[in-house]
Amino acid sequence: MAPAPDTPAVPREAPQANRSFAGLVDFLAQNAAMLLGAYADPRTGQAVLDLDGARELIDMLDALREKSRGNLTAEEDQILADRLGRLKFTYLEMTKAAAQAMREKAGRQP
Repeated sequence: MAPAPDTPAVPREAPQANRSFAGLVDFLAQNAAMLLGAYADPRTGQAVLDLDGARELIDMLDALREKSRGNLTAEEDQILADRLGRLKFTYLEMTKAAAQAMREKAGRQP
């Protein structure tokens, strides 16, 4: 139905990022970051390093990006790309550090 001639047309704004989607991405990203040692476990006060768990969460975010391709706003896509990029970089750095620590430990053993 067309607006009445006296009624000004309301300009369409760019779609806003869905808060639930951004919340889901942040939830998964924060848990992955925790497993990469970014946060201390509140029970122990020690950083947690679980590379396998972090990889699973990163893979979930990758799957979410692949399955939602073409259905995200520019802001949602940017949020997801940003979180994934930072997590993948941190994951690579932590796997290198873990491998180096294992090599050093192996070199010290008789």
